[in-house]
Amino acid sequence: MDVAVNVISLVTFLSILSLAGVLGQTDTTALSASTDTVTVSVSDSTIQTSETTSITNSATASSASASASVTVAPTTGSPTTGTTGGTIQTTTTPIPTGRSIVVPRNTDIGRCTCDLTSNACDINCCCDSDCTVEDVAAFSQCSDSYTAAEDRLCIQENIILQSNIAGQSPKYSTSISNNLFCIQIDNYAARNYFEIANKINTTEQFDVYLSTYGGPSFQPTQSVGTTYNQSYKSGYPVYTIYPSNAIGNLGLPTPLITKQCDDSNPAAYLEDQTSECIREVADLAVECTASTPTALALKAGTYSDGFKIVASLGVLNDTLYSTDPQAPALYNSTDLIRLSRLQCLDSAGVETTCTQLAETVEPLQPTYDAGGICNNVVTHVEYTITHNSTYIVSASVKLTLKEVSTKDFPMIQKFSISFSKIGESNTFKRSGNPGYVVGQPVMAGKQKPISNGFSIALPTDRNSYLTLVTSTATGDCEMDSSKRVPVNFGENMRTGCLIRATLTNVSSQCSVIQELAKIALLGNLNSSSYVATFGNSQPEYTGDWIPILGLDNIQSAASGGGDGICNDIRLGMHLEIVYINVGALANPQPKIIGVNCKFDDPQRIQYRCIGPYCQPELQDLTQPFEVTSSVVFIDASQPAVTEVAAPPTVSAKLPADFWYPFYSNDGT
Repeated sequence: MDVAVNVISLVTFLSILSLAGVLGQTDTTALSASTDTVTVSVSDSTIQTSETTSITNSATASSASASASVTVAPTTGSPTTGTTGGTIQTTTTPIPTGRSIVVPRNTDIGRCTCDLTSNACDINCCCDSDCTVEDVAAFSQCSDSYTAAEDRLCIQENIILQSNIAGQSPKYSTSISNNLFCIQIDNYAARNYFEIANKINTTEQFDVYLSTYGGPSFQPTQSVGTTYNQSYKSGYPVYTIYPSNAIGNLGLPTPLITKQCDDSNPAAYLEDQTSECIREVADLAVECTASTPTALALKAGTYSDGFKIVASLGVLNDTLYSTDPQAPALYNSTDLIRLSRLQCLDSAGVETTCTQLAETVEPLQPTYDAGGICNNVVTHVEYTITHNSTYIVSASVKLTLKEVSTKDFPMIQKFSISFSKIGESNTFKRSGNPGYVVGQPVMAGKQKPISNGFSIALPTDRNSYLTLVTSTATGDCEMDSSKRVPVNFGENMRTGCLIRATLTNVSSQCSVIQELAKIALLGNLNSSSYVATFGNSQPEYTGDWIPILGLDNIQSAASGGGDGICNDIRLGMHLEIVYINVGALANPQPKIIGVNCKFDDPQRIQYRCIGPYCQPELQDLTQPFEVTSSVVFIDASQPAVTEVAAPPTVSAKLPADFWYPFYSNDGT
């Protein structure tokens, strides 16, 4: 054999032994070879080798086993020949398990856990053996966190300060208690140490640990088929089906933090809801007729066509999981309802009498004309759903359309949904029974004469009972009383808006500014406005209604005080509602006992001449003046009074001879 072959065989053999972790061990690994092979043994001090063509190594360790074989062909001959070629062929089985740290049982390890860098001093690690005395002197503190295991239960470590010199480390001493229950030696050492677990070598073992000790996981849960209840329940989303058989929800856009419309909010079954939000367009000429998400939000067909409402949830399970190949498509199911479309068309944006159109009639599409007007834009969507408790009987939508231009954006859209049970009529929703419920509108109306006295006339929209001023999408004061913010019981609130005026307005039309502020503040309130004391007060029982005090105090003699100045303008109104709890302490019922309206003191407003303002050629520039309103609820409930009756008078009578043994007389 060539000497090179022996060298290669020896190097390969030593590499396998190194991987197997047998070098330096006391046990012996036997190597067996085929023809022309001698035995090679490895011990503590000797390694014997000989010429070989095949080596097989088998090693067995306490924790794992592995094997490797190397076949070495002679170097003589052609590299491409078969049995006599010079090609070295290597076949390797799984890599043997290497050495690992063995933790003896009941042993304290990790005495210097802050030593994280080998061959270097870790900062503030006083126990690091790589740190010199000079290194330790530069430390600001010692981050060592080692706590020695102590099995003696009567040892206590105390801190003894050697001196009060700043920066000097404290010294420690230990004291041993000599009481009766001092345990000097604990012969059950395992109680102070963790159990040593074996390595996990299979997925089966890993699953056992996971099921026993596993906690929260970020892995997605196993996807399972969605199942639906057989019927609707309150709070469930109202489901819709599209021509592609896709399942969706009836949307009811709501405002985000910035009042921008969020179209992902689903309408909830049996829960009446009303919302307002803002739409913005980048280019009205494009968005008016495009197919972008913003453009679709302006189209009537988005809210009335292209989907059907699921009347009963059972159809979803029956159709989706049906094994009948002849079953009709979900969109063609008879358990789906098409919306009846009601359109209110008015180019000026004023709601008119609605006419019901056939289902086959396409809704009017937005059109853009040469004058920069986008026609038939949706501004208000009203859904009405009739139900029979657990399933939907019918559904309709009323759409309010108007003409808009670029100056109308940002634009406010309003959405609402209401539910009514089939067969119910002349219903009236109270704000409490009897006491007010927090979050329900404060009932307010106007006194009107009737044949035998007075009654209270309530608005048909319960959100228009008692209201505060609100702003449009541009911040201006909303003059439409139907769009004001409702006052809900128990909810303190402040609102505001802007009145814009030119230099001429502020100089010579102060009374007009005051009138605009008055309309914005009061809305539909006047001296005949009354508030219900209870949430279920009946309009015909006027004794349960109280007047709103102070409404006449807004009168002021607004006047001009020179160029750009108005005097005695009132721009704020604040409602104060006093209530008490009545009834049992365990079941308090809020009752309103007084409502007062306060207006801000008359103030002076001034048009500020800054920059381009007040220039003769810019007389139409406006400046904003804020109008504010607020409401606060004051709890005037009196605590229950505990009264203790006077102790009873004890009238005790003793027998006449009760003191007989103690009597004495002169004859005794």
